[in-house]
Amino acid sequence: MDITIAGSSGIGTIKEGQKLSEVVSRFSPIIEQLGFKAVQFFSTGQFPGTGIVYLVPERVAFDELHSAISGSGVSFNANRWPYNPHCTLAAVSNPVGDLGFADSLEIPEATEIKCFSLYLPELGGGTRIHQF
Repeated sequence: MDITIAGSSGIGTIKEGQKLSEVVSRFSPIIEQLGFKAVQFFSTGQFPGTGIVYLVPERVAFDELHSAISGSGVSFNANRWPYNPHCTLAAVSNPVGDLGFADSLEIPEATEIKCFSLYLPELGGGTRIHQF
């Protein structure tokens, strides 16, 4: 299960030109202190004007982690979307309006996060470059 903390909402991707080792050294204590395993979901949602359908998690732990990451001293690219922790379920190309099936999906009561990762963005996804 992947839940985006930075890159697609709130703060952008990590700015180019920073050493991976420096980014990891700034993020590691944050993840050690604020990292968590249990996640509860409450509903589904769809980003307006997109085909992205997602699960909505309980926010408190995600908000704390996002705030610490954004204040870590690592430089981020600009991002036009507000922070919205989410777990993407589906991304449909060229959607027309509300996809309608989000409300019929079964919402897992809780799940476990196995790790926190950094990804190098690529067209159609990304490559994991570090796992905490």
